Amino acid sequence: MNTIRLKVFKCIEVGRLKNTVVTVALLIFLVLFVSISHLPNSGFINIIAKDASLPRIYPDECVRIGIDENGKITDWITCLRTGESVTETINMAGNWEEYVSKALANIFRLFPDAAYLDIGANIGPHVTMAAKYTNRVYAVDPSLENLAYIRHSLELEGTEDNVVLINNVISDSQTTLYPFQPDATNNAMVFFLPEEELRNKKKPNYAHRSNNGPMTTATFQQLLDVIPEQNIILKIDVEGSECKVLSDYMKKKDKDKYIPFIVMEWEHIKGNDHGLCPDLDSLIQGFHDSGYYPFSVDLIQDSKQISFSALKDYNDIMWIHSATMKQIRITKKVYKIPNEEKSD
Repeated sequence: MNTIRLKVFKCIEVGRLKNTVVTVALLIFLVLFVSISHLPNSGFINIIAKDASLPRIYPDECVRIGIDENGKITDWITCLRTGESVTETINMAGNWEEYVSKALANIFRLFPDAAYLDIGANIGPHVTMAAKYTNRVYAVDPSLENLAYIRHSLELEGTEDNVVLINNVISDSQTTLYPFQPDATNNAMVFFLPEEELRNKKKPNYAHRSNNGPMTTATFQQLLDVIPEQNIILKIDVEGSECKVLSDYMKKKDKDKYIPFIVMEWEHIKGNDHGLCPDLDSLIQGFHDSGYYPFSVDLIQDSKQISFSALKDYNDIMWIHSATMKQIRITKKVYKIPNEEKSD
């Protein structure tokens, strides 16, 4: 968002002072009008100020979860919310996606100077975890309530200064999308759809339960433009919109950021849920042309390279750039991509 700066000069003549005050008042009114018209869903990247008010939240409880790294325990606080798959899993298993946390911790040690970007952060278990390893964390989520939970967890942990909170829906263009929550018991599963697509849904929409409303989107490139670091570790979980977020970026020949690892949910896009990924082969081609190879989400030494034809068997994928594979001495296998397989 562009900021309009006002310069107020002292007037020596008393007669001119009155006119100056009136002029300044009018300018202030215009600044406020322009600012309000751009908040919060203007299509710009909406960075939440440290002192900005967020919705009042009522956590079920705030718990410590963690990982064991060869006998060393690293733990962090996550505040839980009713009606959340994260909450239910933590209550049952004592953790949330422990395999992802271990993989990320491994990556943070390999790239200590890289930023961590979490698109679709939800209530933030991986964000509060990352803030224990790096002070360059960016948490993106369309829900201000989710961001309020993240901030509260960080404040309890004392790592709030390590994280930038961003309130946006990320897509392939600037447009207005509408939330669709088909499951009343899972506030984490919210799809953002065009208005016409939403109207065609025959299932009930419980988006009001997760306090989501229509959002004007921003692009992945616009998001990268506000991150000063050159190296970025990306985790993305946006309920099937991963195709729209990443496809255009993967087609770019000249990329101004280096993303050595991309940890992403694959479950919704492999089935083209809600029509959000109609051309998965094109996305896979983009990864391949950009030098990425798919692996299972695990510790680097235990991660296994996946053939492109076997991607459908996985719900989560870790894409590793070829330059990174060379750096950490991973021998890559050569598999045919889907388009090559079809041409045979």
